[in-house]
Amino acid sequence: MQTEKTMVEEDEGITSESLSVNTRVVDRLEASGEFSPMRVVESDIGPANQVKVGDTLISEYDNNEQYPADDPVVQVVFEKDLDHRVTDWREHIDRLNTYLQEFDEEWSVTVNRYAYPQSRVKQVPDPIVDG
Repeated sequence: MQTEKTMVEEDEGITSESLSVNTRVVDRLEASGEFSPMRVVESDIGPANQVKVGDTLISEYDNNEQYPADDPVVQVVFEKDLDHRVTDWREHIDRLNTYLQEFDEEWSVTVNRYAYPQSRVKQVPDPIVDG
């Protein structure tokens, strides 16, 4: 099983990037300085001040207060979770979200999804796409 950590340089400022489905990203707030790569599976599920996880708005989570309240929310899955639960995910990168849904329906294997304000994640090089 491959477990990869990606190093990302410190940002000068936080800017919102337009992120498409399948984009490889990391959390800008990862405390260790080593970032766990994630894949965007939904590019905009609504503004942070309207999207809830449980009873809490995304914009109200402690680590998200520094981002715009109306920031679009992206839904991601961690690559390490994909490697552990859906080992052939790289072969379906062009339709990852659909493949994960089909995989769950057929095998009852769900990969946890996480919601982040778009400004909180940063796109990083992608060895699958970039070669």
